[in-house]
Amino acid sequence: FLRSERMRLAVQAIENAVASTDGVLICGEAGTGREVMARAIHRAPADCGSYSLEDLLRAGRHGAEYPAPFIAVDCAGTRDLERRLFGEPATANGHGDVDRISSEAQLYQALGGTIFLRSVQDMPSRLQARLARVIRDNEVWVEGREGTPALAPVNIRVIASIDTSCGGEQDDRIVPELRRKLQGHRIELPPIRDRREDIPALVRMLLVDICEALRIPSKTASSQAIALLTALPWRGSGA
Repeated sequence: FLRSERMRLAVQAIENAVASTDGVLICGEAGTGREVMARAIHRAPADCGSYSLEDLLRAGRHGAEYPAPFIAVDCAGTRDLERRLFGEPATANGHGDVDRISSEAQLYQALGGTIFLRSVQDMPSRLQARLARVIRDNEVWVEGREGTPALAPVNIRVIASIDTSCGGEQDDRIVPELRRKLQGHRIELPPIRDRREDIPALVRMLLVDICEALRIPSKTASSQAIALLTALPWRGSGA
C-alpha cells in the first residue's frame, strides 16, 4: 500500500502495538494522523495479520463504533484539565494512598478502553505525575453521585502523542514516571513531504472514501493530478 521506508517502519510499530496492551507514544507533526493511528490501534483486533494499513486507517478515521470506549484528552492550553481528567483536585481522601476521581471524569469514562493524551508534553508535570500514579496503582476510588466512593480497577490502555512541529526534545517534557508507562511502543509518523512516494496510494484511498461517503460512482485521479500533488512543497503536513 505504501512505499516509503519510514512509513513501513511506522506500520511495523503499529502492528506491534496492536498485538499488545502496553502504552504507546505516537510522535509526529500536526496533520500526520496521530489520533487516526491511535484510534486504529484501539479498534484493531489483536491478530491483525489479515488487515492492511489501509484497513487500519479506515478503521481509525471512520470505523464502526467499537464497544470499548476511546476517550481523547486535549492536554494543550486547557485551564480546567485536572477537573476534566480527574473530576476533582488531588486531596487526602481517607482511603490511604489510592487516588480519587469523579464518575464524570474522562479517566472514569475510559475505564475498560483507551485514553488518548493528545500533545501530552503540554500537560502540567503535576498532572502527569498524578496520572502515572493512578496507572501504577491499578485502582482508584470513584466518587459517585450518592457520595459513597467505590474502589474500581484501572483497566485502561494509555496512548499518547507528541507534537514535534516545534522541534526540540519534546520527550524531556514528559515526567519520568509517565514516560515509563509509554515506553512499550514508540511510533514515528513522518510528514507527507518526507514520503512523497506514498501520495498516489493516499490519493486513491481518499477518493474511494469520498465517493463512498457521497454515494457517487468511483473516481480516479489523472496522472497529471498525481504529478501536481507530488510536486507540491507540503510545508505543513498531511496524513
